Amino acid sequence: MSNNTNHSPIFRLRFLLSILKPIDVQPWQLKLVHAVICRSADLGGLTLNDKRAGNRPYLEGVSIDAPEQGRTELKPGSRFAIGATWFEEDSAILHQHITRVIQGLIEVSKLPIESNRALCGNFRLDEVNCLVSGKRCPVVSDGCDTLEFEPIPLSHIDDEIQKLVHRNQLTLSFETPIRIAREGSQKSSGQYLDGNHFETIKFAESILRRMDDLRIFRKDRVAHQLEQLQIERVTVLRNQLSWLDISWGDPGYKRGESTNARSKLPRKRIDGREIFRGKLDVGGAVGRIVLENLSPTFVAALVWGQYLRIGRGIAMGMGAYRILELGPDSFRCERSTAPMD
Repeated sequence: MSNNTNHSPIFRLRFLLSILKPIDVQPWQLKLVHAVICRSADLGGLTLNDKRAGNRPYLEGVSIDAPEQGRTELKPGSRFAIGATWFEEDSAILHQHITRVIQGLIEVSKLPIESNRALCGNFRLDEVNCLVSGKRCPVVSDGCDTLEFEPIPLSHIDDEIQKLVHRNQLTLSFETPIRIAREGSQKSSGQYLDGNHFETIKFAESILRRMDDLRIFRKDRVAHQLEQLQIERVTVLRNQLSWLDISWGDPGYKRGESTNARSKLPRKRIDGREIFRGKLDVGGAVGRIVLENLSPTFVAALVWGQYLRIGRGIAMGMGAYRILELGPDSFRCERSTAPMD
């Protein structure tokens, strides 16, 4: 695949695993998927980013997808799907990164089992799917060289914008926790946008900054775009958001044994890697919100935002939403089994 201005820098992949040993997982599996993708990238030779002391390392330019929410027990012989969204303009870099993650996943699957609550030595990588092209690639012992990676076409995003551009009202469904800080003067009753307080300007700023970071706007600045959104007109018709905390870290470790200061949590080493011991809660708002009095420019920003993820914790799969009036996402990372199977 060559660089093409008719395509976005957004790629989506799905990895299909076969479970070999029993695994107990939390209903929300962002932590589980994030850990195995980062470890695979590390074993594949990619550099993980850790900008601030005390933060978990992450793979820059990638947001994980955990479609199997609600499953708490993975039995031998069952399938388990995990996914990742790559944000990358350079096709050569993208191919290198994905190839190394696939090779790393194969390596992780061969490691000794460390825990019945982690993906390590207890699964086999069977297949990799490009969710944009729909192509599937069976995995062999040394990787998956025949898979072609295709980005989401700009024409698809433009078509969705045109479907909604004349709508005055839209419903946003937050599928993973969205974590956006409130304006300073509004933090007395809470730190983040939630079911009690939603600031359209902070939400719009998050989308535009994300677009700017990924160079979706090549020459325009965020401040200039904010003026065109006509945010002063936008109102929140219904706010049905709820706060959801997701636990990260070792649930078997008693936090009372150490200081509560995040940067001073005790650590342990596994295979030369230094990781947190201690349970941390990272949360955000989930549910639905209805916005009205939208300008065409605001609608366009909302459509882009659902593909880019916004707010904090993007690398860990947070910040995903869908505009319900558009119907299901054409490139969604699907579960391997129905919720009741």
